[in-house]
Amino acid sequence: MESAPSVGNSNTPGARIVGGEDATSGQYPYVVSLTFCVGNSCQHACGGALISPSWIASAGLCITQMPSQGSYKAIAGITNLDDSNEERQERRISHAFLVPDFDGGAGPHDLAIFKTTTPFVYNSLIQAVRLVTAGSIYSGDAQLLGWGSTGGAVSPIMPNTLQTSTVPILTYDQCKNALDSLFNSHPLDESANTCTGPLTGAVSACTGDMGGPLVQNNILMGVVSWIITPCGTVGAPSIQTRVAYYRNWIVSMEKNNTALKLKIGAPNPDSRIVGGWDAQRGEFTSIVSLQYCILTICQHSCGGSIISPSWILTAAHCITEVPAIGSYSVLAGVLDLDDNIVERQLVRVSQYLVHADYAGGVGPHDIALFRLASPLIFNQYVQPVSIPLEGAEFSGQTELAGWGSTGGIILPQMPNRLQTVTIPIVPVQECDNALSSLLQSAHPLDLDANICTGPLTGGTSACSGDSGGPLYKDGQVVGIVSWGVTPCGTTGAPSVYVKTSHYINWIRQNVDEPLIY
Repeated sequence: MESAPSVGNSNTPGARIVGGEDATSGQYPYVVSLTFCVGNSCQHACGGALISPSWIASAGLCITQMPSQGSYKAIAGITNLDDSNEERQERRISHAFLVPDFDGGAGPHDLAIFKTTTPFVYNSLIQAVRLVTAGSIYSGDAQLLGWGSTGGAVSPIMPNTLQTSTVPILTYDQCKNALDSLFNSHPLDESANTCTGPLTGAVSACTGDMGGPLVQNNILMGVVSWIITPCGTVGAPSIQTRVAYYRNWIVSMEKNNTALKLKIGAPNPDSRIVGGWDAQRGEFTSIVSLQYCILTICQHSCGGSIISPSWILTAAHCITEVPAIGSYSVLAGVLDLDDNIVERQLVRVSQYLVHADYAGGVGPHDIALFRLASPLIFNQYVQPVSIPLEGAEFSGQTELAGWGSTGGIILPQMPNRLQTVTIPIVPVQECDNALSSLLQSAHPLDLDANICTGPLTGGTSACSGDSGGPLYKDGQVVGIVSWGVTPCGTTGAPSVYVKTSHYINWIRQNVDEPLIY
């Protein structure tokens, strides 16, 4: 889900509707999954609420932030996305209306209604929700519903089971004051938006919840619009479109027989790192995929750099932001993550070393070392990278590589093939000024310990899944992907890295093998 510009690690943290719990079958019979399909491949993209047999209320972003080709289908009668019960029904989406004043990004008027090709048939698990009365004033607690990320790991973890959480409705002043404390400017609209807390953090909407319903006594009060990342940030509200402001518009559109054809579709096959391109085999022999594993199931989580046979350099939050129940392995020698070439090596991580000054989350000293259970065997596709001299400074063009999200749509799009892009170093004071203009005056950039890249014109950046990966200059790893501003590639937003040359002594003190300079 796209969000207002905010600080976040270069992986997309999520939440179980941060702090929610599993819904039970039939508890919310009006909730639907809007599933986006390219060919025969489909995945949950947004939530929605059935408001009549053929109409679904959701977010405008679920149209404007999707690619230009493809199709939506709506799934009703389920709590678990894999449910195959007799009551489950799927309908293709044929048309949609956007609120005319919606500008397509994070802001007010973020509402759409979708029309199905054929009506849903009501049964014990499929029913319409009631709409709130026009002009109603909101207060008390409400239920937030969705299949959004349950978080707790570096990359989003999308649940199969519908999540629900009881959250307090905030007054406009409470919400505005909270946002004012986080941002210099924001798009909150008193008439068009409603907000939920708690401002103590740990409960919020997250990736995949967009368009999902906010209900009170099974009355539709709002649809999830935009969020602050990381999800569940202390002091950050969740923002919904206020249905009471649009009730008359919704009713009139349902009766209108001239619905606009819905134009959504397939991902752009040329989109990369955000603005990059496919790497070539053997181009980056020192990069590894850090595979986070629970039992025998492993997935790419972070990047890393080989600095000696048994040691990997990466970001500290790649350790602190994943659950303790799993483990890491290092995948080396591959270009595509499913490469089965003879040079491919998968080695278990036996030890983690996090810099003592790292405080967790987004901030300085975000550097760590992984020790492997057995050393890598160097070959033409597996080689160590050079590290810079202590205190070295760099400028000019650099190369970024990683398997992070290619961005550009609601959910992170994780490429199978390694991506790369050439990007300029931004002087650290210029980086500081750029972040200050986008965020609150206090932000976690460290002028000594961080390095930044542009371009500040937007369109190119590190993104979800690139964390811990290398920034190269003249064959040396000069930076470690740490954090950035979301959405990835935001105009005026730099990407922020650990400045490797600031930590050379720390690396030397902990690595018991020769290093290359």
